[in-house]
Order: sequence, then structure tokens, then C-alpha cells
Amino acid sequence: MVALFRDQILKPQLPDIPLNVVKYFTAPAMGKFASHGTNSVTAQNEYHRALNAKYSGEIEIISGYHTAEESLLMAYLEPPDKNNRLSVWRIEEKQTDVNIALAIYRDVAQGEANVVVICSNDSDLIPAVKAIKADFPECIVGIVAPLHEPNGNPHRRGNTELEKLADWTRHYIRDEELAKSQLPDVVPTRKKASRKPQHW
Repeated sequence: MVALFRDQILKPQLPDIPLNVVKYFTAPAMGKFASHGTNSVTAQNEYHRALNAKYSGEIEIISGYHTAEESLLMAYLEPPDKNNRLSVWRIEEKQTDVNIALAIYRDVAQGEANVVVICSNDSDLIPAVKAIKADFPECIVGIVAPLHEPNGNPHRRGNTELEKLADWTRHYIRDEELAKSQLPDVVPTRKKASRKPQHW
């Protein structure tokens, strides 16, 4: 993650701007809903340990949380039938959008950064970016859409309203950039080494 943004994104775009820190916003996996159960929880913890060990001082992991509750949603039918509903689990990640918005605004307001690069396609961040550009017009804001390179195939588009506010935009991240930025399979830590999970 640090290598991706430092070497593959920031250096080519702004070669004279040093990377202060990568702030990684996430939420703990819920084992009973995850594809690999408790192994998913363990894998996420190992990944965080590896990041902190490999990039000590260069990364900050900021966690929200997940909620899960029963919800009645409309069955997928054409035409829609609002009376045909199914009981499903609705899993939502909480606090992440607010944490990102507060973090980027405070970093700029407190003089910690005059360049902010946001990797998101979420319209909930538009008010925060608008506030930064209004209050600190000298701040450079870059947007990186967490999307695959289209390669001529139909693809999900970036958030155009968010892009309009940015000084520059990356519309996708290439597979080769991700490949060059992978952590080693084994990362030494102060305790036992962190190992890449077999199912990754």
C-alpha cells in the first residue's frame, strides 16, 4: 500500500513532493460473514501487522467498525414489486467516511499537509474536499479512483463530481502497479513473522 502510493502514483504525478504518511481507513472483518470465516479475521490482522512492521512511521491504520442487522429488501424482479421482499443480512461499514473527511481536513488545517491524495470513489467525501478547496485554495488535492484499468471493456466510471474538485485525477490503478507494490510473503516483525495467508 505504501509502495503503491509512494512509488507508483505520487512519484510519477508529483516527483518533488515527499510522502509524509499513508492513512489507511478500514474496519475489522466480521468472521461469521466473511468468505473464509475466522481465517479472514486472522488474515486481516496479519496484513495490518505486516504493514506496521514494513512501513513503521509511514502508515497509520484507522479503524471504524461493521454492523450487521436484518433488513427486508425487494427481490430482484422486473418490473419491481415493492411487496415482494426478502429478509437478508445488511452489513454496513461505519465511521470510515467521516474518519477520512475529518483526517484530510485536519491535516491541511493544522499544516501537516499541503498535498492530499484521496483514494476513493465515494461522493460522501465531496463536502470535505469542497471545504478544503474553499478554506485552503493553495492545497493540492489529487483523486485516485480505486478501479481497474478499462482495457476497452465496459467498466465502472469514477465519481465525476469528486473529480471536478480535484487538481488531478487517476482514473484507475493498473494491475502491474499493484503487482510491483506487493508485500513479501513473509514480513519480519518484533514478534513472530507475519506470513501471507494461503487463501490470498
